[in-house]
Amino acid sequence: MKRIGTVTIGQSPRVDIVPELLEMLGSDAEIVEKGALDGLSAEQVAAMAPTEQTEVLVTRLADGSSVTISDEAVIPRVADAR
Repeated sequence: MKRIGTVTIGQSPRVDIVPELLEMLGSDAEIVEKGALDGLSAEQVAAMAPTEQTEVLVTRLADGSSVTISDEAVIPRVADAR
């Protein structure tokens, strides 16, 4: 079985992406999902809002809503997602 890890800048699970990936990869694939915002409260995510000095990223939360965050706030969390 193929095991593939994915990291999103938002929260997992990504029900909008993973089923399509599995369809392309076939039945012998397993996808392990991690999200850079997994485990964070709404207040913690809100604190990651972009400033005038940062790049704007828009991503999806586990509940399906979208959120705007800064690149500087999320990049270290992406690197730590394992």
